[in-house]
Amino acid sequence: MLQRDILLIAALALLLFSASANVMQWMGNGDLSKDMATLNDSYNSDRVAWSAQSQDFSAQIARLNSHSDALQAQIDGLRAQLTTQTSQRVAAENALAQAQSDITSREAMLAAQSARMQNLLANFTNLQNDINDSMKWFRDNSVIRADMNTNLDYIEPRVIEDCVDGGVLNLACVDHILQQRMATIRYRHDSSSNSSNRFQSLAETAARGSGDCKDYSLLLKAILNTVKEKNPGLHISAWEPGGLDSYIIFPKASLNPLGKDTYWYMPNSRGVDLGSLDDVHGYVVCYAINSSEGHCTVALSGVEVNDSSQIPLAMNGAAVFEPQDGQYYGRIGHEFSLCTASRWWDCSTTPNVIILIISDKDLYRIENGKWVGYGDYAKEVADVSAAGG
Repeated sequence: MLQRDILLIAALALLLFSASANVMQWMGNGDLSKDMATLNDSYNSDRVAWSAQSQDFSAQIARLNSHSDALQAQIDGLRAQLTTQTSQRVAAENALAQAQSDITSREAMLAAQSARMQNLLANFTNLQNDINDSMKWFRDNSVIRADMNTNLDYIEPRVIEDCVDGGVLNLACVDHILQQRMATIRYRHDSSSNSSNRFQSLAETAARGSGDCKDYSLLLKAILNTVKEKNPGLHISAWEPGGLDSYIIFPKASLNPLGKDTYWYMPNSRGVDLGSLDDVHGYVVCYAINSSEGHCTVALSGVEVNDSSQIPLAMNGAAVFEPQDGQYYGRIGHEFSLCTASRWWDCSTTPNVIILIISDKDLYRIENGKWVGYGDYAKEVADVSAAGG
């Protein structure tokens, strides 16, 4: 009985304990549910906040990605520019190195050229002196001076005394005085076709007593200049073949001797008036007679040549006479012509084409179709010297 009561009491106690536990468990579960609801509410609130933040972060990330892409594009562009600039810098450095090398080389060349230029300037100075001396030679030999030679001292007064009649200078008489009456200076034939070879001075011609066509023409030109300088107002007379008359050479026709046999004269010829001696200027002109022989005579022009550019105008129409006997040969532009650019290569072999002209100041010759003189060379040398100086 007692055992059953004990068992009953134990079962009752166990039931009460189980009920109490269930009550306590139920009460605990209620608190947990409340906590769970609170947690759910907090979670939901946090999830909304997190979603908003996530969206904001996504937008920021998108913006950052876009900005990053833009920066990357800029970086790529800058890298490309850097690559280009680096290449350009390298090219510039190479070019600078080459330029420095070129400058060094050119400085060396300039130094060498400067040395050559100084040498050339010295040579130009010598050349200029030679040219000036040459031009001075023609000036010095354009008139007869008293100190040249005793054989020349008597020429001008004898020419005036014996060859001027009625205010007219007889050109044939001048040669007669030189070769016949005074017998001091004679013409010496030179068969050379080179009309530009050595010239004798007036004093040298007088000392030797002879000269070729160039020397004789220079002497006749100087005689005319001297007579014009000391005896103004004279006319000039030459002669040419033709007619039945005789051209009187010596003595003066006004002396009227009894018989013609006492005269030196040119038969079947007539006089040619070449104008006033005061109005003309004498030039030695040289030309070819044929393909192997040349000759020099005197031409009288009304124009004074001071520059090579004046040659065509001055020489056109100039009267040409033979110094050896005073014969009139014709005029330049008719019986004679000047060498020109269109035929310069055969001028030296074509008859009566003038290739050399000597004035009182200069010598002019045809060069590649152009007339040039010592004065032109002097100007060129002076220009080069001024440029190099």
